[in-house]
Amino acid sequence: MNEALKGLHDYLGFNGRIFLSLVMPDELIDKLSTKDYLKLIGDLRPDATMIPDKLYLQ
Repeated sequence: MNEALKGLHDYLGFNGRIFLSLVMPDELIDKLSTKDYLKLIGDLRPDATMIPDKLYLQ
Protein backbone atom coordinates (compact mmCIF):
# COMPACT_ATOMS: atom_id res chain seq x y z
CA MET A 1 0.00 0.00 0.00
CA ASN A 2 1.24 3.47 -0.85
CA GLU A 3 2.24 5.24 2.38
CA ALA A 4 0.47 8.47 1.36
CA LEU A 5 -2.83 6.56 1.12
CA LYS A 6 -2.67 6.00 4.89
CA GLY A 7 -2.87 9.75 5.33
CA LEU A 8 -0.33 12.33 6.30
CA HIS A 9 -0.66 11.65 10.02
CA ASP A 10 0.45 8.03 9.68
CA TYR A 11 3.02 8.80 7.00
CA LEU A 12 4.68 11.52 9.11
CA GLY A 13 4.06 9.85 12.47
CA PHE A 14 2.49 13.13 13.56
CA ASN A 15 -0.40 13.46 16.00
CA GLY A 16 -0.98 17.21 15.58
CA ARG A 17 -3.31 19.05 13.21
CA ILE A 18 -2.40 19.10 9.51
CA PHE A 19 -3.65 21.93 7.29
CA LEU A 20 -3.36 21.44 3.52
CA SER A 21 -2.48 24.83 2.08
CA LEU A 22 -2.59 26.06 -1.51
CA VAL A 23 0.49 28.22 -1.24
CA MET A 24 1.96 27.32 -4.61
CA PRO A 25 2.14 28.84 -8.07
CA ASP A 26 -1.26 29.12 -9.76
CA GLU A 27 0.08 27.11 -12.70
CA LEU A 28 0.34 24.03 -10.46
CA ILE A 29 -3.17 24.45 -9.06
CA ASP A 30 -4.60 25.00 -12.54
CA LYS A 31 -3.25 21.62 -13.67
CA LEU A 32 -5.36 19.79 -11.07
CA SER A 33 -8.90 18.89 -12.07
CA THR A 34 -11.62 19.10 -9.43
CA LYS A 35 -11.70 15.29 -9.30
CA ASP A 36 -7.91 15.10 -8.84
CA TYR A 37 -7.91 17.75 -6.11
CA LEU A 38 -10.71 16.05 -4.17
CA LYS A 39 -8.91 12.70 -4.51
CA LEU A 40 -5.74 14.30 -3.17
CA ILE A 41 -7.64 15.60 -0.13
CA GLY A 42 -9.23 12.19 0.42
CA ASP A 43 -5.92 10.34 0.11
CA LEU A 44 -3.91 12.70 2.32
CA ARG A 45 -6.70 13.09 4.92
CA PRO A 46 -5.65 16.47 6.38
CA ASP A 47 -7.57 17.97 9.31
CA ALA A 48 -8.38 21.06 7.23
CA THR A 49 -7.73 22.30 3.72
CA MET A 50 -8.11 25.33 1.51
CA ILE A 51 -10.29 24.94 -1.58
CA PRO A 52 -9.30 26.66 -4.83
CA ASP A 53 -11.76 29.23 -6.17
CA LYS A 54 -12.25 27.17 -9.32
CA LEU A 55 -14.03 24.46 -7.26
CA TYR A 56 -16.64 27.01 -6.17
CA LEU A 57 -17.24 28.16 -9.72
CA GLN A 58 -18.13 24.74 -11.13
